Amino acid sequence: IAVQGRHPTRDLPEEDRPRGRKSCDMSQPKAKKSSAAGASGKSSDPMGDGSGQYTWGAPPKRVTTKRRDYEALVISDAGMVRVGDDVLLKASNHAPYIARIVSMWEDVKKNESWLRASWFYRPADIPKHALATLPKGCPEKHEIFYSAACDNNDIRSVLRRCRLVETAGER
Repeated sequence: IAVQGRHPTRDLPEEDRPRGRKSCDMSQPKAKKSSAAGASGKSSDPMGDGSGQYTWGAPPKRVTTKRRDYEALVISDAGMVRVGDDVLLKASNHAPYIARIVSMWEDVKKNESWLRASWFYRPADIPKHALATLPKGCPEKHEIFYSAACDNNDIRSVLRRCRLVETAGER
């Protein structure tokens, strides 16, 4: 499944230009054993397919007639991800996308589950003239850049959490 919605492009509008500098550790984190059941003792199936690969990690934090907002998602083979976590998202023909989860919800009427994420860009996704303005004139190895660009993605695009490490001396 490809990431739904907009993906990083080489022509970024000014407001979406990279802002923060981070390094991405792509090593597989150890999956934590956790119960998918929330405080109610039950968990819902975000995909509605009974596969159990994705389950909500707790009861919804807010419910309206249109949607249920959640704070945590359990991925059967990768552990739990929460709002605010940095994650890898499926990409069809290249390395996974890197994003930070802003929110997660279930569309009640359509029975679809979504997340809103802000993007991190790799140097290959950024115009060369913008990279030339970096202090060393080029990015560090494994360096990525935070952007304010956000969009909605199918919850099934989440592969797992990833760990981002701040570059020494940068904030």
